[in-house]
Amino acid sequence: MITERAMLAAIHISIWTAVKHDRKVSHEVASQHGAPVSAGRYNKQLLRGAGRLDDLRTLAGQIRQHCYKITLPWSDEGYRLLPAHFYFDLSARMCANLSRASRSR
Repeated sequence: MITERAMLAAIHISIWTAVKHDRKVSHEVASQHGAPVSAGRYNKQLLRGAGRLDDLRTLAGQIRQHCYKITLPWSDEGYRLLPAHFYFDLSARMCANLSRASRSR
């Protein structure tokens, strides 16, 4: 039976992007070029060159890719089919990566 061999899993990782929409510059550029304000969106990078934030983004991407590699798409809501024998391996990898990331602070 499938309920004994697999489970539904979903991964949601949120990371602060350190980017803020610069409305003033967006309006200035639009008015200088006679374009609608919606024609361009200019953003400020609040932590440009922050290596640790880049490392965190990289780690999040690696975790997502690993999850996608060992699961299959299941529904439009983002659930994926995870074989039961991968559950403990996935849990151990996530805990190890999170632990490593917190030690490097």
